[in-house]
Amino acid sequence: MKRKIFTTVSILTAAIICCTGCMSKEAKSAQKKIDSLPDSYYDGVLPALEDASKSYEELSDEDKDQVKNNAVDSLYEQYYKSIADEINQKTNDFQISGYIDDGKYAECLNDFNEIIESIKSADPNCYENIDFSALRGKLSDIKSALQDFATETSTVSTNVDSLREQLESMKDVYSNYKQISSFCDSVIAVANMVPDKYKSKENFLSKVQDLKQFTSENEFSDDNSDDFVNKYTAVANTYNELVSEIEDVYESFDLDSFESQAEQMSQNVDEINKVIDAHNDAVK
Repeated sequence: MKRKIFTTVSILTAAIICCTGCMSKEAKSAQKKIDSLPDSYYDGVLPALEDASKSYEELSDEDKDQVKNNAVDSLYEQYYKSIADEINQKTNDFQISGYIDDGKYAECLNDFNEIIESIKSADPNCYENIDFSALRGKLSDIKSALQDFATETSTVSTNVDSLREQLESMKDVYSNYKQISSFCDSVIAVANMVPDKYKSKENFLSKVQDLKQFTSENEFSDDNSDDFVNKYTAVANTYNELVSEIEDVYESFDLDSFESQAEQMSQNVDEINKVIDAHNDAVK
């Protein structure tokens, strides 16, 4: 019985050796390349991975049956996932508030579009690991921010006009400090409705407070008229600085153009989803 078992094992071993020995030169070369691949993917391994995969794909079906190709499949899965992970990280790191607070709407759209373009250029095998829900969420936030800013521009424009009118009115009653002090209260109330992101706002409010304090503590006289003029001039100058800062942001804001870009990005995401569906159907 022992001899029979030994004989059977010997025959199987010989068959395996014989089978291995029958591998073609091309199959042996491909197997050698595959066996030299690492277990884990890293940035520098792609050329070797592509070379090993190419050697395998060029084999005949008979040769492919003799070559163990699991390492190539595993590394490609890791490679596709690494690309998806990088795209997901860019999406997560994309913080709309940072752009909006600085009024950088064009830069916001351009940077986000780069993420979408990187997806379009990626291999469809990466798509299953890309967080498209997060991508669409960010895109929705961008559209909402554009609409909010469009509303803000109208409100701030009204506030700026109101500030100008009240400052002009002060000049007409320059000798009535009590009335000017009251105008200052109105100016402060309106200025506080201007978003804090405009850095000149704080300086403007400070100068208005100085003027309010001066006019509330003094009566008009020739002795202090120069002081009044200096404080009023400081208010007027900082108002101009505030208006200039606001205009710089508004002039770069083209709602129609930005909404068009945002809509184009939505269409791009839809096209990517179509590619995903087609790829999934082909894999089935």
